[in-house]
Amino acid sequence: INYSEYKLGSVPAYKILYSEGEKDSKLNYLQVFAIKDNVGYIITYTASAKIFNQYLIEAEEIISSYRLT
Repeated sequence: INYSEYKLGSVPAYKILYSEGEKDSKLNYLQVFAIKDNVGYIITYTASAKIFNQYLIEAEEIISSYRLT
């Protein structure tokens, strides 16, 4: 598990990277957690370990485009 502080727009959040499974069935996850006005938000990108990095930049761009209003 790897985590860091993050901003979802102007809202403080946490970004977590982790994986689960074994060999051919291994999945990688990128999740962003935020709370605004007592409502929790979770945004998740999931892919097999084989292609996770291939789409990671696009997933991060999509996640960073979210704004909690």
